[in-house]
Amino acid sequence: REVPFTLSEPNVAVLDMAQYKVDDGPYRPAKEVLRIGQTLREEYGYAPQGGKMAQPWVSEKPPMNQKLTLRFTIESETEIAAPLLALEQAERAEAVLNGQSVRMEAVGWYVDTKIKTVKLPPIKKGLNTLCIVLPFGENANVENAFLLGDFGVRVSGDGYVLTEMPQTLAFGDIAHQGLPFYGGNVDYHLTVDMPNGDFAVRTSYYRGALIGVSVDGKREGTIAFAPYRFEKKGLSQGKHKVTLTLFGNRINTFGTLHNCNENTTWFGPDAWRTGGDSYSEEYQLKKTGILKRPEVY
Repeated sequence: REVPFTLSEPNVAVLDMAQYKVDDGPYRPAKEVLRIGQTLREEYGYAPQGGKMAQPWVSEKPPMNQKLTLRFTIESETEIAAPLLALEQAERAEAVLNGQSVRMEAVGWYVDTKIKTVKLPPIKKGLNTLCIVLPFGENANVENAFLLGDFGVRVSGDGYVLTEMPQTLAFGDIAHQGLPFYGGNVDYHLTVDMPNGDFAVRTSYYRGALIGVSVDGKREGTIAFAPYRFEKKGLSQGKHKVTLTLFGNRINTFGTLHNCNENTTWFGPDAWRTGGDSYSEEYQLKKTGILKRPEVY
């Protein structure tokens, strides 16, 4: 069964695979952004980033006199009219989409106030090229950027394609329904016929922080602990609008998307910078959503 839904914020595509160059050097083959930072730190003799490095506020801050260019290729099945780019250091960055310079004026922020959002030109149907130029040096911290907007995302292995935003969701993993990197809240909209005015709903299988229950637009309760059931008596007979709000988490947005070691238990900086058998270029997404159809009484 599929139901209408709304999102609490724009959908997101993680920009974490890019070709790259330093200053006027040649572009190098595409690599995960965090590994680009590690590779360049090794080449320039800088200390690696990880759990054993000094915190930035206690170390010296040498000037960053070089420029690192990250070139992302974005494939889209549809035109996206008003996308946003979210990134750290927006005030120090430059960006060009399909040859058109981006005005790096912050219009808001995404999740963290340090991750500013800027307006992008429309994304065209087909292949798009986004270049982000960042200052680079010993004190540089090379991080992922994020594309926000009214679109869906279809992941396949180590890549993805932007699509039309889905109109409905089935109960199941939203990562396979156009929302693989989304971490905000999801409202599932149901219409329930209540013949005697009493109502109960049970959601025994979900992945999220908790589920809020609203009836006819009013928040009535929360489902978070066993037996994962909410009851409401004394409603008028007939049909009512019931909204189940899955409160999301950011594991598929900021999590260890390329760590394929399922035995990882300590999620410090090194968990994001794995190698060998613990590293996968393919996305390692976690299940998210109301994964089983709710039982309605």
